[in-house]
Amino acid sequence: MLKLLQNEFVKIFKKKSIFVIFVIMIFFVVATNIIYKYKINELGEFNNNKYNYLKIAEYEYENSNDDKVKSLSKFVLDTKYNINRKNDLRGILLNLFVEYDIFIILISVLIPGVIISEEFHNGTIKQLLITPNSRFKILLSKLLTCFLMIVSTIFILVILQLFIGSLFFPISGLSVPVAIYNYHTSSVVTYNIFSYLLILILNKMPMFIIMSIIILFINTISLNSAVSVLIGLLLYVLSPILNALSKNIKIFNLFVTPHWDLSIYMFNNLNGLSVSIIIDVIYVVVLIFITFYVFMRKDIKNV
Repeated sequence: MLKLLQNEFVKIFKKKSIFVIFVIMIFFVVATNIIYKYKINELGEFNNNKYNYLKIAEYEYENSNDDKVKSLSKFVLDTKYNINRKNDLRGILLNLFVEYDIFIILISVLIPGVIISEEFHNGTIKQLLITPNSRFKILLSKLLTCFLMIVSTIFILVILQLFIGSLFFPISGLSVPVAIYNYHTSSVVTYNIFSYLLILILNKMPMFIIMSIIILFINTISLNSAVSVLIGLLLYVLSPILNALSKNIKIFNLFVTPHWDLSIYMFNNLNGLSVSIIIDVIYVVVLIFITFYVFMRKDIKNV
């Protein structure tokens, strides 16, 4: 299995498209930090000024009727932590999936969108099948490669942001805890930035993994890279529309897109979490089963 995985990674990193994505990603991270440093400075300086953010917290604590706002404001007043600061290394890390999710999506779509069809079009599937490895192992290695590429991309993004961000901002901002209002306990809970990031990543991962499985399924059925990648990108673009429709039209709740991002339940109302997990699991099991079933019976005589 390790040899198969190694072989898959070698083939992936020989692709110019992957190289281009990672080069663009580096430039994008640099540009994002420059924008945060210089273009948001007016608002940022206002928010980061001790007098201003404490006065805001005091005003909100005294005048707000929202328990969440009052609790977070009291936390700021008690600790003197500016938990809402935006224009620093901490602020960008907290918005990691807002600023950089397009690159994770591209990897989630591009890799599974070509990983099967290219083997058939290039004729290399025959070379794979004459090895002692079974079709099951071959497809499993490709599935695991897709998952590992998603994890690797997220890890690279975090490391890139930490390194490049430290050139623009003091790393002392990372010491400010992430304060979250927990609706279950009606209290403020705090995390260090890396613990919070880990929780966020784990809750976001189902979205990228399920998207990857859907594209791998389409690629195995159609053996068409262009169709697979196009459907993947359309799914990403249309998912906010499907999510909005699911709130008013029940039939759209059967789609996986309203359920694959579990971060919406973080420290929030858990109503619907169990349904989302069940729907996610059903999609994963059914799609993986069909994908393996089709791949195990694919005819390679005419390849």
